[in-house]
Amino acid sequence: MGLRERFQIFGLKTTCVHFHRQRIYTEPALDLDGQPIPMKGEAKFLGVVFDSKLSFNNHVQYLKKKCLKALILQRVVGHMDWGADRATLLKLYRILVRSKLDYGSVECGSAKKYVLRALDPIHHHIAFVLPSRLSERRLRLYAEAGEPSLEHRRNKLHFKYILKLKSLPRNQYHDIVFEAPLSDFSADSRSEPNLVANTIYTLRMLKSS
Repeated sequence: MGLRERFQIFGLKTTCVHFHRQRIYTEPALDLDGQPIPMKGEAKFLGVVFDSKLSFNNHVQYLKKKCLKALILQRVVGHMDWGADRATLLKLYRILVRSKLDYGSVECGSAKKYVLRALDPIHHHIAFVLPSRLSERRLRLYAEAGEPSLEHRRNKLHFKYILKLKSLPRNQYHDIVFEAPLSDFSADSRSEPNLVANTIYTLRMLKSS
C-alpha cells in the first residue's frame, strides 16, 4: 500500500512504542529495511502524546503548558482598562484555549479522572473573561459564559464521535469499537467503565433488543 501510494517510511525517523499494562515484559525487536527501530516510552503523533501505558499523563501536562501560553495572550487582550469586551474575550478563549482542550479529547477519554482533572484549572480561567468575582461558584460562571465544564464538554464530544462512527459501518474503526470488550475502554481493568464504554454498551443493548 505504501509503495503504491509513494509513501515511504524512513527508519531513522521511525520510533516504536510498545503499548501494554504489564509490569514484567519484554520489548519486541523490530526492524525496517534492516535498520532496528528504537523503542521509546512515548511518542507524539498528530499532536497527541501516546505513552506505553496509555495513561496520557504526559500529554495532559504538555497540553496544560500550551494552554497557559495561550492564556497569557488572552490576559493581555483582556486588560481591565483598555481590553476587549466580554463577547470578544469569550470568542478568543474558544479559539485559543478550548480548541486545544477539545483536540484529542476522544483519544484521551480512557485516561483516569484525576489525570484529566489537571486541565480543570485551565478552564476555570474563564472567570477572568467575565465581570465577576473569583469566589463565585464555578457552575454559575460556566452558565453565565454559556460554557459547560470540561467533563461535560468531553462527554459531548465522545457522544458525537461514537454516534457518527455508529452511522458509518464501513469505517475501519467501526467493528473495532463496537465489537471490542468494554474493559478495553477503561484506563484500568479494575476501574468502572467510563462514559465511552457505557455509551457503547447502551448502543449494543439497543441493537440486540
